[in-house]
Amino acid sequence: MNGGGDSITELIVVRHAESELNKRKIMQGHLDPPLSQLGERQAEAVAKRLRTYRLAALYSSDLQRAKQTAEAIASETGLTVQYDHRLRERHLGVLQGKTWEEAKKKHPEVAESIMRDDPHYVIPGGESRQKVMDRVIPFMQEMVSRYPGQQVGVVTHGGIVYLMLYYALQIPLTLHLNLQRPNAGLFVFVHDDQTWSLQCWGDTCHLDGLAVRASLG
Repeated sequence: MNGGGDSITELIVVRHAESELNKRKIMQGHLDPPLSQLGERQAEAVAKRLRTYRLAALYSSDLQRAKQTAEAIASETGLTVQYDHRLRERHLGVLQGKTWEEAKKKHPEVAESIMRDDPHYVIPGGESRQKVMDRVIPFMQEMVSRYPGQQVGVVTHGGIVYLMLYYALQIPLTLHLNLQRPNAGLFVFVHDDQTWSLQCWGDTCHLDGLAVRASLG
């Protein structure tokens, strides 16, 4: 959808392009790697895609992989990026810098606890899913009140996109979902009066010819 009705606010959400650690399947959390060479090309591609929308504003996580993606979009749209720490990925504490296989070997009790999908479980040195949700919800609500009837570009992380989905569709945090969140993929959330809906999940048609890998963070 390339327009917005008077009472409809759209969040045009982009998961950041591939980072150097995505390429190696390493959990990032608050680690701050740059984009890979493929990621730079993905960022350029999604930036051209967002040029077809009428964005009123552009927000981004302040982590480098999101910032680089957002800066590419800003260059295409002429918007100024507004950085918001609420859009940061979940802090993964002791798991950051490890692959999932390494995490299961070095911190089996933590890996097991995560698999239980307890939203209040705090990763040692990190955050719980509920704590992250507690910053995602106010951000989404703020966008609706600040930009009624408009489109807002948002560059963030895979974990945040997931929580946006849980909130928009009122899915309990205890329910496990297994949906792909491709790098530089497009996710569109629509707010009409009091109701959120999902219009688009993980659209990568703009990445024609560029690899789309499953990756973490």
